[in-house]
Amino acid sequence: MNKKQTNTDHTILPKDTIQQLIRYAKLEKPEIYHLLGTWYLEGKHVKKNLKRAISFFKKAADEDVIEAVYQLALHHQSGIGTPQDAQEAHRLFTKAALNGHPPSAQKVADIYASKPKTKKNKKLATLWAQYAKGTLIPIPL
Repeated sequence: MNKKQTNTDHTILPKDTIQQLIRYAKLEKPEIYHLLGTWYLEGKHVKKNLKRAISFFKKAADEDVIEAVYQLALHHQSGIGTPQDAQEAHRLFTKAALNGHPPSAQKVADIYASKPKTKKNKKLATLWAQYAKGTLIPIPL
């Protein structure tokens, strides 16, 4: 196996191909930023690079790519690749949840469940968990 051509069991893409994908993401498809972030995070088609992965997740999240918002929230929550920031993680999980991302809604429920046991926090934890499962019944305003 040639180390310059492979990483794990995936072929490394030429640098100019990555540059073309970045240009395409800027022009039309911000979802490609999320894809590139995932590749750099996992070492697929490119050399593994956490700093670049986070950078691409941020670009995608800035364009409201919800999976990227979720990934960025996970990194803020764990402190891996970015400073640990519980408030930013909560904000990002909430943003993704409100855009229909059930795993993010469950994370928000978990955040409220881990807070001091007040009636408000218990209620919010329950509501977010129901929202994550798709069982929350909207109440008309």
